[in-house]
Order: sequence, then C-alpha cells, then structure tokens
Amino acid sequence: MDAQGLNLQDDPDRMMEILVYHQSLLRNKRCVLAYLQHRLDKVTSIRWELGSVIGEHLDPKLSAHERQYFKDYDGLLNEYMSELGDL
Repeated sequence: MDAQGLNLQDDPDRMMEILVYHQSLLRNKRCVLAYLQHRLDKVTSIRWELGSVIGEHLDPKLSAHERQYFKDYDGLLNEYMSELGDL
C-alpha cells in the first residue's frame, strides 16, 4: 500500500504511469547533466584556445557561473604551469 492507502499491485495502469514518470525524470536528469558537461568542456577549450582572457564576443554568452569556472580553471592552470616551469 502507498501513502494514500492504494495497493499499486492491484492497479497496473497506475504502476506503469509511475514507472514512466520516474524513467522520464531520470532521462531528463541525464540530458541536463550531459548539457552542463558539454558547456564546461567548451569553457575549458576556450581557455586552451584563447588563453586567459575571454573574448568580448563570448563573454555575454557565458553565465556568471561559467565565467567563474573559467576564472578558477585559469588560476589553477596558471599555478600548475608555473610549478612545472620551476622544475
């Protein structure tokens, strides 16, 4: 029995509805995470292609979080590169 006192095993249509809804949620979650990963990969590649400065044509296309990620990634990369230069 569920919280409303219904026995889902006696209602296969309702059970299938819940299953489809749940699977849709999982699919949408995967799609959103894939999109976000793609955006972060693009921001990372911008750093390697253009250097430490985001071009004026790209800046308005990035969210505040993406600009912060770029700044943080740039800082980490510069720190790593300078440590390699010290060896």
